[in-house]
Amino acid sequence: MHLKYSGKKRTIRKVVNRANRILISPFFLQQLKETRITTDNGVWEALIQKINMGDKQDILVLSYWNPLKSVSLHTVGATKIYINRARLKYSKRSLLSVLLEKYTLIQLSSLDSSDQQFNQEELVKKVGILAKGYM
Repeated sequence: MHLKYSGKKRTIRKVVNRANRILISPFFLQQLKETRITTDNGVWEALIQKINMGDKQDILVLSYWNPLKSVSLHTVGATKIYINRARLKYSKRSLLSVLLEKYTLIQLSSLDSSDQQFNQEELVKKVGILAKGYM
């Protein structure tokens, strides 16, 4: 499993489960392979391979309520994604997209890539756009 949520909020649990199904889907991986980015210097293939193999360590998805904090989703380290339910104004489809974008950022940061001449934002947005089609 890639993402793990053990909270009680049904909406977040459904989105995390859907994200896990997408990440192991051969159709999603095939779409990632077909979506080429010319400036990635091999990072795209390494990312696809890392997603395909899966991690030994799950990435925890945690939710909390803080109406004073302006951020709705953020990562802490390489093992946690926090969702602020007070600022969550996304549909399930958009939440899925943003969650997979954060997952991709964590995976990209864990790749041992000495050549950082690729556009991380473009890679992450491509994954988010592809994920929206699966909800």
